[in-house]
Amino acid sequence: MSNPEDCLFHQEHMWCRCEADNHLVIGVSHHAQTSLGEVVFVELPEPGSSIRQGEALGIIESVKVVNDLIAPADGTVVEVNEQLAETPTTVNDDPYGHGWMLRIKMESQEQLAELMNETDYLDSVKG
Repeated sequence: MSNPEDCLFHQEHMWCRCEADNHLVIGVSHHAQTSLGEVVFVELPEPGSSIRQGEALGIIESVKVVNDLIAPADGTVVEVNEQLAETPTTVNDDPYGHGWMLRIKMESQEQLAELMNETDYLDSVKG
């Protein structure tokens, strides 16, 4: 599993990892996938789609519930994890690695300042 220490977290339980050229890899946090239970379906936007911070970018469905996936930053989708269509439980098995959901090109890195580091995120979900 990839290390969540290099991730930033949105209050709606999405993580993102910065890459070169203003790209972000985005997924759902370990805490969220544990709370959801077994993931049975993930709906993600098409490459080329625009997403907006704080707005729904897709859907995650578990055996317990259906939830919106909330965008941690504004950007354009450049890639989605096609593997999740066939094996959505990868989100449960490896949320910070093979369970990533999409890669975007950010519009502005300024929004990253609004996200939490791992310690702050874990503190927020404890209370």
